[in-house]
This record gives sequence, structure tokens and C-alpha cells, in this order.
Amino acid sequence: MRALIALPVVLPLLAAGVSLALHRWPAVQRALSVVVLGATLVASVALLVTVERSGVAAVQLGGWPAPIGITLVADLFAAIMLVVSTAMVLVVLVYAIGHPRTRDHGLFFHPLYLILATGVAASAVTGIGKPVEGRRIRARYSPIRSTSADPDSTRMVVAAVMVNGCPSEKRSSAGAGMTVCS
Repeated sequence: MRALIALPVVLPLLAAGVSLALHRWPAVQRALSVVVLGATLVASVALLVTVERSGVAAVQLGGWPAPIGITLVADLFAAIMLVVSTAMVLVVLVYAIGHPRTRDHGLFFHPLYLILATGVAASAVTGIGKPVEGRRIRARYSPIRSTSADPDSTRMVVAAVMVNGCPSEKRSSAGAGMTVCS
């Protein structure tokens, strides 16, 4: 399951390098892009099924802890977004292949498009702001005055802050809704 989380990110990235090396053969570039994005869609669907059956999965890349290293987290929402976005990337690629400009003059279109697909997949499974390996998102509730005509009306606003081992007395506001650990 750990490799399955990274597969939708790694496949298009590796294929971008191969496609760049094949820039003299546009037909091979097109075939490679479609095959790799099709495989990425299959891996995304497999990840969705796995997450639905087994629950949330996380993997640390490179062995570094969460604030420094990249954490890939697949929960149900992330897996659904990954499947939808990968399907859309594949559909747009098939449409773009039929366009004369990408077919005749787009020698570097496919490597760049595969890098774009890597970024789209990574945005769905990168673990920013998600609970990772036993850490929980703590929600802070603060009343904020409403702009309605009733001056006594208040509403509760949830501000989720990822806590990475930083005690509450060391957290401070950095403005724009960001919290830093000093």
C-alpha cells in the first residue's frame, strides 16, 4: 500500500524524463503519455479502493520527519480527488493530441504535460494539513462577529491548525492565518 500512494506521483515524473529523451519521435511521446496517464489512473483507482477498505494511509518520503520531509497521505477525499483529477488530465491529453499545434510543433509538450500531471497528483496526496501517523489536527473555535443586522449574532469559525509537536505556549500567530512554532 505504501508504494501505491507514491505511484500516481512517480509514474508521470519518470515518464517525463523518458519523453524528454524521445523528443525526436513525437508519435512515441504521444503513446508514452497516454499509456502512463492510463496506468496512473488505474493506480489512482486502486488506491481509492484500498483506502476505502483499509482507511487512511501515509508514507514519509526520504525518511525525514513531517516538517522537513514530504508526507504523502491518502484519505478517502484525497483518493477521490486523485481519481477525478487524473481522469481529467487524461481526457485533456487525448483532446490535445488531436490538435495540430501539439501534433506538429509540440516536441516538448508531452514532457511538460507529464510534469503538470505529476504536480496535479502530488497536490491531491501531499499531506499538508492532514493528520499524519498518530498526530491529530486540533481545531480552535473562535467567535467572530457577523456582518448581519443583528449585533448580537455570532458564528463559530473553525480554524484547523496542524500541530507537529509544538506546545501551545510556543505557538504564535504569523498573520494571514498562519501559525509558527518559536
